[in-house]
Amino acid sequence: MKMSALLAVVFASLAYLLIRLLHLTALSCAPLIFVKDQSSQFVQSVLELCPTLHQPYVPPLLWGKSGHIQTIAYAKMGRVSTKIPSGVRHSKVLPDGATLTFDVYEPHTPHKSGASYCILICPGIGSSSESAYIHTLVDSAQQAGYISVVLNHLGALRNVALTAPRLFTYGGTEELKAVRQEVEALHPGCGLILVGCSMGGNIIIKYLGENKENQRGVLAAISICTGYDIVTSMPIMLSWKNMSRGYIYVITANQKRIIGWHRKQLLTEDIKKSKGIDEDKIFSSKILSDLDESYTRRLLGYSSVQEYYDKESAGHYIQNVKIPLLLVNAEDDPIVPPPLLKFPKEAANKLPNCIFALTKHGGHLGYFEKGLVYPNVVTWMDRLIVEFSDAISTMHQNGSLPLYVEDKATTPIANGSTTHTTIKSTDSGDFDLDQNGATAC
Repeated sequence: MKMSALLAVVFASLAYLLIRLLHLTALSCAPLIFVKDQSSQFVQSVLELCPTLHQPYVPPLLWGKSGHIQTIAYAKMGRVSTKIPSGVRHSKVLPDGATLTFDVYEPHTPHKSGASYCILICPGIGSSSESAYIHTLVDSAQQAGYISVVLNHLGALRNVALTAPRLFTYGGTEELKAVRQEVEALHPGCGLILVGCSMGGNIIIKYLGENKENQRGVLAAISICTGYDIVTSMPIMLSWKNMSRGYIYVITANQKRIIGWHRKQLLTEDIKKSKGIDEDKIFSSKILSDLDESYTRRLLGYSSVQEYYDKESAGHYIQNVKIPLLLVNAEDDPIVPPPLLKFPKEAANKLPNCIFALTKHGGHLGYFEKGLVYPNVVTWMDRLIVEFSDAISTMHQNGSLPLYVEDKATTPIANGSTTHTTIKSTDSGDFDLDQNGATAC
């Protein structure tokens, strides 16, 4: 009897720990929506045309409410039952001799408006058109009638040799600018929507904010799981709280692997001597800041890692973005800690055409959806990107879309409180907006 009781206690304890670790009792909630003016025509139109923003996001029942498992599942398998889209690879030689590649995918069906629209995707760190999560996003966009273009970060494709001694960087916008120019030449008159995932989101926000002319001709931008400010992030990510340091180890190892692929092009004797680069220090780096100190900031000519991170972070440019902007983050993202969410909240509080959607679950670029164990093929993230793009194209067609307007002066984001909007479904199928501070559940 005593042994049976002991086993029952052990089993109950393990079950309790499993329930806590997997957050099995947590509710599936609609995202919290942060906006400056909930009554604006733009916000009302987006909410009406994007039901995903006011419906609960339901992760896989057994594991989907763990941000760690969502993130690891994305990192290890990308997506389930990935369909590899068929596209055409293009290349362009940049002024410094670097050869940029990007892939263009034609739509499977005409766009519902009868017009031509293009989604230009800037992937996350080390990702490319060959990444599984990009495949599902491209396929979803093709099914909805969009031309899809994917920027391949310099060095991210092992089988594409570098023709200049440099890799992609955290906030480098030269490649995005060049791809955009090529796309506009290939598809003149096409409505352009920018989509950035993680580091790609940092790049598109910085690109739009660093030069107001870059916003001209862009209909809207979508940023998913962006970190906004690596200066704020790095001290937090170096702690073992929430396993943050473990993720930094993995990201650093991946960066070193990419450098290793292209060692002959990147680490010539001339480069090492002229830039003061120690090859041994690069490959012995354990954390990203050490790698960037030994290599990246020296290659780019920054005086310190702090200066590099500060100049390359989108959080300093986001207040200049006037075109429609959708920012999406998850509360349980282990790579984008909560202190970084002040940047999208402040942007939504300041910018009339900015919407910030904060989900309770989803991890980092996971957003797997539904199922007990095996999730849907199309993720919540894929659905939202296409749905928001549809909303933008609809407003563009009916003339209600806020377009780029030149501003003579730019006011920095003010510090202060940020209100959020909770969307609650009603029996009629419409939605009410409430700002009483309640959760979205």
